[in-house]
Amino acid sequence: MISEEGLQAGGFRNVLNLHEFFRGQFALSGLDQQVNFAAPRRWRSLHVAIFAAVWGCVGLLSGCNEFNPNLGAAATQSSSITYITPSSRPAGCSGFTLDIMGSGFVNGAVVAWNGSARTTDFESATELLATINTSDLATETPVTIVVSTPPVVGVPKGNTLSNFVPFTIAPVVTSGSCPIPPSFPPTLIALSQPSGDAGTSIEIAGNYFGGVQNDSTVTFGGVAATPTAWSGTLITVPVPTGAPVGSVMVVVTVSGVASITLDPGENVFNVLPTPTTTGSSLSLAATADAVRSFSSTAAPRYRAVVAPSADPAAAGEIGVDKVYLRDTCQGVASGCTPATILISVGFDGTEANGASRSPSISTNGRFVAFASDANNLVRGDANGLTDIFLRDTCIAAPAGCLPSTTRVSTGAGGVDANGASASPSISSDGRFVDFYSMATDLVLDGAANSPEVPAGAYLWDSCFGVANGCKASLTRLKVNSASPR
Repeated sequence: MISEEGLQAGGFRNVLNLHEFFRGQFALSGLDQQVNFAAPRRWRSLHVAIFAAVWGCVGLLSGCNEFNPNLGAAATQSSSITYITPSSRPAGCSGFTLDIMGSGFVNGAVVAWNGSARTTDFESATELLATINTSDLATETPVTIVVSTPPVVGVPKGNTLSNFVPFTIAPVVTSGSCPIPPSFPPTLIALSQPSGDAGTSIEIAGNYFGGVQNDSTVTFGGVAATPTAWSGTLITVPVPTGAPVGSVMVVVTVSGVASITLDPGENVFNVLPTPTTTGSSLSLAATADAVRSFSSTAAPRYRAVVAPSADPAAAGEIGVDKVYLRDTCQGVASGCTPATILISVGFDGTEANGASRSPSISTNGRFVAFASDANNLVRGDANGLTDIFLRDTCIAAPAGCLPSTTRVSTGAGGVDANGASASPSISSDGRFVDFYSMATDLVLDGAANSPEVPAGAYLWDSCFGVANGCKASLTRLKVNSASPR
């Protein structure tokens, strides 16, 4: 870089604009108009001066980048554009959404169209969406796209501009021949958890959510929720009060465009019912004749009850048997409200499509083992046979526990049992469940795989309560020629 003192020593202190410098020198009169660097008087000194000026410009370009941070080897770009979609549009066409892919993007980054900022939605560190206006495409003109990234605390300061990428505005086209502008509807990929009651905070993963909420919304079964955090790819939102109990659709709408789902069922959320004091979900079990069986803990507070469905298919009919857990609050001094919880519920919150029976509960009421003919309690149940299930109610569980159901009568890797299972019994702490099964593919030992073995006892170890070093497993206990209990 040429210093101020250097400019004075070379006689160029007032020559800050090279264009003005050359125009002024060629306006000289007399001998000074000779373009001959071998001529006498001033041209020899002028030759030296021009040489110094050229080297000064080289110095500015190679070592001094204070005027343009893109010049000079010392600058480091904090973001980079890999490609843009689309990369061209005919003049005279409508505005569109420009998709910018790259790296190093942050929330607050702005896409510039020929140096003019455009509305920008932050999708992720590798993607931005920019709104290109119809007026931007009015005439055929060269366009450059660049991303301006605000400085990030803790990140070494670098160039806030990305590389420049050209966009082509092609010649004007006739009416009706403009391409259809690309659209990027919000895409919902997954929910952080499948179920929860009102107030439960969940995360919604997806894409094209936009960096600011604006007029964007999230609904659970049509009931609006209020997000607590929002980015281009992740939304944090509590389940709204008043959302319909059971299986509901979670929909994200951005600027009037509703989200789409990549995988069926990924936006289905099971809204759990609020525990009741009336036992309305067990209406038919209120009479002794309707109750099929029940299992209780040593302390009589919790009881597992089998009763017909309270919502049969037609009036006057009795629905399939379901398993319920009743908290009687017996033995609790204060602060407890009697409540009934449905245990045999579909994975998406819908009604179980088969009868359930033989419940067995842990001492604190948290775990309930039971048998069921239903195939919609967990995903992937396709054997059409009675299986053994374990429900975690999250009663007396640490904060963050989510009620869930596990099928324990499966072979290695979750393979379907090839025979019916029955008679589960759970340990007092909820870790172990034993049951009988006609299946021959639950464990890999010779005896169990023999079709001549009619039934066997199995032990499921959930590893619940074990700090580490334990892996959930199923073990064959013995061979029993009798029929299952």
